[in-house]
This record gives sequence, C-alpha cells and structure tokens, in this order.
Amino acid sequence: MKRALCGTRKDPIPLDLQIRLWGCPGKDLGAHSNRKGSYELLCGIIDGPPVAAAMIRAGHKIGGVEEKYILQPRGGDEYCSRVCAGFDVHSDDFATLPAHFTQDLLRSINWSEFVWNYNIYPHGFQSAIPWLVASVVHQWQTGWIREHFPSFHPLFDSPFYKQGYLQRLSTDGSIVTATMFCGECGLRATGIPAQVRIAREVDSLVKQQSTLLGTPDGLSLSAVIAAEIKTELTKLTTSFQSTVMNMEERVVQQVEERMEAALDRFALTHSIVDVEVDRGQSRQVADAIDRPTINHPVIDQVATEEEHI
Repeated sequence: MKRALCGTRKDPIPLDLQIRLWGCPGKDLGAHSNRKGSYELLCGIIDGPPVAAAMIRAGHKIGGVEEKYILQPRGGDEYCSRVCAGFDVHSDDFATLPAHFTQDLLRSINWSEFVWNYNIYPHGFQSAIPWLVASVVHQWQTGWIREHFPSFHPLFDSPFYKQGYLQRLSTDGSIVTATMFCGECGLRATGIPAQVRIAREVDSLVKQQSTLLGTPDGLSLSAVIAAEIKTELTKLTTSFQSTVMNMEERVVQQVEERMEAALDRFALTHSIVDVEVDRGQSRQVADAIDRPTINHPVIDQVATEEEHI
C-alpha cells in the first residue's frame, strides 16, 4: 500500500504530486476495510457494545490467558450487528425487526416462479430468500427503491418485477413490520441493550397517560399539563381574590361594630358631669361631646331630661 501511494525507491512519486492527488503525503494514508471501520464504529459509541464483543466480532485476538475466559457476551454479536447495520443505539428503532411475510403467504408462495435457479441453491440460502424478498418489497412500499435505484437497475429487468410479483406483494398487506416482538410469527429481537428497553417502557407510559388525559392530536403531553396548570392557577387566583375581599368586608364590619360599642359606652358614662365653677356653686353641664353628631337613643333621652331640668 505504501509503495503504491509513494512509489518505489527507484521510481518515487514526488511529494507535491502526492499532495495534489490525495491532499496529503502518501505516507499518511493507509489501507482500510469494512472490518476495521466497523470495529472503529463499535468502539467509538458511548453506551455501545462491550469491547470484548467488538473484538470478537472483528476477529481480533484478545491475547494471553484472557482468551480462555473472556468470551462473547450474551447477545453481544447481535448487538454489534445491529450497530454495524446503521441502527441508532439511542433510539427506539434500534429494536426494529426485519420486514417479513406472514406465515400464510409463506406457505402459498412458489419461490421458483420468480427466483432464478431457486431449486439448485443450498437449503441454507433458500431459507434466507424469503427475508431478502420481504426486504425488497418493504423498501418498494416505502418508496426507497424508486427514489434511489436507477432505471437500468437489474431489479427492473427481473421476472420478479416484470411479471408483477413485486407490485402484487406490496399491495396485499402481506409484509409485517414490528419492534421488539412480532406476535404473528413469534420473532423476537436480540442484542437489545437495557437503555433501549427502558426508553420503550417510558414511551409506552407517556402514550398511555396521553390517552387518559385525552391529548389532542399534534399536542404534546407537556403542553396539556401546562394548560391544566394554568387553568388551576387561574382558579386559585380567583378564589384567593374572593377570599381577600370577604375578609376585608368582615374586618371593616367588625371594626365598625367595635367602634359603635365603644361610643355607646362612652356616651353612657360621660353624658353629664359635675363641674365646680368659680362661685363655688355646683351645676350640671353638658358633656364636651358634640351631641348633634352622635345619633344614639340613650344620648337623646339624656339630652331631653337635661332640657326639662
């Protein structure tokens, strides 16, 4: 690889030409492969597969005595395969099952009609053909094939497409897609980490709570809770204002009642006093309280008696 990029000692490639060709010196470039790239991907994911699972998946040696007791973790190879297939380990879609046909359709399809040389394939590959065909049908349903495949793709020249099998299978509703578990065939996802399972349970609880609260379509649960909190705060504010007004009226009423009672007591005890004048004579005089401003029956009676005297 280095000789191909930098040339041999007898006929080296000039450095300026290497930079123009590859953007850097040829000695800084090296061979890479899907196996090395997958291993780098597996080891670079936070909460990703264990390093031992990634090393065993990539065919690397653990070395020494560790190889005797550090084995592939349970579900570790499936975990690695899902990551290498492009599934997001932090998404609920990580537990997506492959698209597959219903059991009734599998029993009714004659695969040799549209799969060339189906009968001469090994039995192991024949068992994989239904999964491959189901994947093609599913991608046709989603529109991915029509969007990414050119018109001269071999698929469009195959009997599977020309004889209408692809179109017919895609409209029969015979493709099953599921997540984590398929109740139709019993297929179960393996190699699923704990955080994905927890995320699925939380999402299920949120959906159930949204249904119980009657969440409208397109409205998040947080928006509904915020609206309910705002309504309750409005009710509490109105109730508090009403309570304060009632308390204010009661306080004013109590103050007025106590003031009237105090004036009554003051009028009864201080309505007439004896005053000594300079001549030594004793006479009755009116109290210093402004009588016309006090409207009370007891005070009026005392004033009447004083006038008669």
